[in-house]
Amino acid sequence: MATPASPRPSSLGATARLSLDTTARPVPLRLVNGVNGAGVSGNYWLDLTPWYQRWQIPVARLHDAPFDAHNTVDLHHLFPDPTADPDDPDSYEFALTDDLLGHLRDAGIEIYFRLGESIEHQPRLMWNSQHRWDPEALARVCANVVRHYNHGWADGHAWGIRWWEFWNEPHGPKNWDGTPQELFDRYDRVAHAIKQVDPELRVGLSGFATSVLQPDSAWGQGIAELAERGVPVDFVSWHAYLPDLGTITTASQAVRAFLDDCGLTGAESHLGEWSLRPVHGDGRRTIFSAYKAQRHDHVARLTEQMQGPAGLAHTLGALLVMQSAPIDQAHYYSANTSPRWGLFDASGQPNHRGLAFDIFAQLLRSGGDHWPLTCSDPEVVGAAVGRGKRGLRVVVANVDEEVDLARVTIEHPVPLVVDQLTIHDAVDRLAILPPATGQEAGRTIIDVPLAGSGVAVVDLVPGTSEQLSSAAGAGTAGDW
Repeated sequence: MATPASPRPSSLGATARLSLDTTARPVPLRLVNGVNGAGVSGNYWLDLTPWYQRWQIPVARLHDAPFDAHNTVDLHHLFPDPTADPDDPDSYEFALTDDLLGHLRDAGIEIYFRLGESIEHQPRLMWNSQHRWDPEALARVCANVVRHYNHGWADGHAWGIRWWEFWNEPHGPKNWDGTPQELFDRYDRVAHAIKQVDPELRVGLSGFATSVLQPDSAWGQGIAELAERGVPVDFVSWHAYLPDLGTITTASQAVRAFLDDCGLTGAESHLGEWSLRPVHGDGRRTIFSAYKAQRHDHVARLTEQMQGPAGLAHTLGALLVMQSAPIDQAHYYSANTSPRWGLFDASGQPNHRGLAFDIFAQLLRSGGDHWPLTCSDPEVVGAAVGRGKRGLRVVVANVDEEVDLARVTIEHPVPLVVDQLTIHDAVDRLAILPPATGQEAGRTIIDVPLAGSGVAVVDLVPGTSEQLSSAAGAGTAGDW
């Protein structure tokens, strides 16, 4: 068997080293590609559900849904007058939310219902106030919302919505003005009321930052007390806006350990919101602090970073790193046209981050399993190998600007050669000519060039470089 020249060494920057053994059994891809999103944008001006379907989005969390579909989902839209009778169907306004949820269901998207309110950025809280609700009335309202959507109450439906999350980020000043104890008291009542409607439903809380899921914090102590008293907690959701890929692993492990230490070993860990949180060159400025400081130049720079190849690499890398993290569900924030976080541009077309979901869906469609790649630096590189149309597909997501080469070593029973290489980076080279492929006994070595942050998709087929060249016009490069 002819052996081409060995792949070139890295000369300009750092080399990321990746390896895998395809003689091992592949594992199913985990469906961590859930989203936050209503499936529409601009109050139905744009229908995004065809993309949700293409990307095989398994579940949509409905936090902040009113930003995309007006007057929906939030409790003050469903139950406008908090002094009204919670058991009177006339006290509710379900119609607009019915339309929204029906739209998602028609697209085959499972619904993850957040019971509570969207974030309020104005100075004065209107809806996220603990003073707005009588605690017992709040529990009855939440139970009747469940009855409406699952048991036909108030001209409702039998939609079997399984996931019911109470509130969102209550530790944040824009989401709750009460104490932890007041929030947990309301959760206790709501959880029991929902379980009385249907004990099989999954109820949980509450979109926490990982910094408060600690045994010495008031929020952590409150969760532990709920568990000790036997209050139903089927899942705990948490949020992470990522400076690097390693954060996913360390944060998810810490959350899992916290839940187990609380005695919630059966509770699921849901990454309810995640996205890239870039840092400005000074190492301190984030998109949040840049807005607060009115540093519009920094906002523009960071937004450009989020929307470009770095956003693509972080998003796809996170989906790949989550495959081995202790996370039961994940929901990207958000699958809409938001210029900061969205997967779509203003016209409703996918941006770089949307491309990440598209590449992940291609792996799902081509067999739905993968071989995890071992990475020399998992904080900056996420990678996986799945099945391609005629062979294997290697996906590499690099978030390090210093890395200019990914060297992939594949243990495989037959030689492999690159059929096509597509790179999305600062140069955005699409379907470029294959690089040289080194072949040793039982191993194929590929050098994948990268211009800093970006994603490479490498399609491999069985054969040697000579076979690939001779078969270029025939559309085949050997058999398995």
